Amino acid sequence: YYTKAIAARPNNAYELLSRAVVRLARNENEKADGDIAAAAQKVDNNHPYVEYVKGLSALLKGANVDARTAFETALARYDQHGPSMLYLAVVLLRQDKLEQAEQYANKAAVAMPFLREAKLLLAVVQARKQDYKAGMATLQSVTGADTLGKMAAALNSALES
Repeated sequence: YYTKAIAARPNNAYELLSRAVVRLARNENEKADGDIAAAAQKVDNNHPYVEYVKGLSALLKGANVDARTAFETALARYDQHGPSMLYLAVVLLRQDKLEQAEQYANKAAVAMPFLREAKLLLAVVQARKQDYKAGMATLQSVTGADTLGKMAAALNSALES
C-alpha cells in the first residue's frame, strides 16, 4: 500500500514515515531508516513527526541517548505531541531519570486520556519511585477499583495454592 501511495505522491513525507513505522514493526530497521532519511528531506524542519519516528527507530535499537534527543526535538517543535511525550517518558525511565519520566508520563496521560498505556506507564514510574499510593491510585483510574481488587484476590489465591 505505502509503496503505491509514495509513488503517487512522491513529495509527501507522511507515507514514507508511515511505511517506516511498519518496517520498524517488522524489524526492517535499515529500510525504515532509509524511509526516515528520505522523509526528512521532504518536510519542513519544524515538523515533529520525522523526529518522532527517528526516536522510535533509536528506541527499538536500544539507543536511548539518540531516542531521547529525537523525542525532545519533536517536542521542541510541537510541545503537544502526545506520542513523543509517552516515548520520552519510556526513555527517561530506562535512564532511571524518574522525576522527568513521571513528568512526561503524566503529560502524555493528560494529552491522550483515551490511551490506557499512558496511565499504565505513569503507574509504573510511580512504583519505581516507590510512591506506591500514587501508583495504585493511577492504576485504579485505569482498571477501576473493583477490577484491581479482583486481580489482587486472584493473585493472592494463586500464590496460596
